[in-house]
Amino acid sequence: MELIFELSEKGRKGYRLPKLDVPAVDVAQYLGEYYREDLNFPEVSELDRYDITQSSPREITP
Repeated sequence: MELIFELSEKGRKGYRLPKLDVPAVDVAQYLGEYYREDLNFPEVSELDRYDITQSSPREITP
């Protein structure tokens, strides 16, 4: 089984958000100095994310 970081591909998203029903805000401006883009989270599809989360308990149980 591959690690989630090995499944990562630039541009993939593991979520879907509904359309905004409130005014959009600029997150970078709102957070100011606390805003970061260098967090290096894995970019995986919803299916890959589901597969990883479903198999994790089985992998660590003796």
